[in-house]
Amino acid sequence: MQDDTSIYPSQSITISPAEIVETYIAMVKGLGLDEAQKEFKEVNKHMDKYQWWKEHVQPCVYQYFMECKEREREAQLELARASAAQVYNVLPSWPGAVQQPPPTTTAPRQRKATQADEHAIRQALVKLLQAPYENGKEKLFNQKSHWQAVFRILADLGFFRASDFDGFDVFIRPLVPEECITEKTAYSYASVKQISQTDFGAPFSEWKFDAETSNRRKPFVRMQEVGRYFQQCLAEFGVMG
Repeated sequence: MQDDTSIYPSQSITISPAEIVETYIAMVKGLGLDEAQKEFKEVNKHMDKYQWWKEHVQPCVYQYFMECKEREREAQLELARASAAQVYNVLPSWPGAVQQPPPTTTAPRQRKATQADEHAIRQALVKLLQAPYENGKEKLFNQKSHWQAVFRILADLGFFRASDFDGFDVFIRPLVPEECITEKTAYSYASVKQISQTDFGAPFSEWKFDAETSNRRKPFVRMQEVGRYFQQCLAEFGVMG
């Protein structure tokens, strides 16, 4: 019996993959990126079993979403630059203010992610989120806070500053493999930002257990293992420092 997930069901679907992609492009322009992503997520749950969908629709739609995110990020940076310039322009009028030359640009991200980097990071996240733990009884990555390890490893690689939670949020959302997460492991901006209140804010190579601040050793070691495995996955797919 032929596997019907590997072929294009032309008899049941009269729209081509290219037309599907164009539909989501139009949806972004008409309704906005967030609504288009929400709609695609729901449809993708049902269509992900089809090979033609995964080969001809998913990559194109995800790529377009990432490009939109990048354009939004650049627009936000331009607004930030303009606001900073206004602040520097009024500084000399303050009593005792020392005039400083205005910045020409904001500090650049240390490492510009290529499309190949983003694709590899997504593959590494898929493998990380599916990794078994304790003889397969559960998954290694099993709670929202484990995104802190992902944040720290990617910050160490220079994709964004270690204090740039907004930058990470824009960077990671299009790369999260929604098909691999659960309610317990869903990406959370608030959870990642809490890293600044933990011992995990330091570079990964400097993580050391401290009974006074980390309280219990087991969760600390588990977070270390998540970070170490993610490093291995990144290296496997070609993302290295």
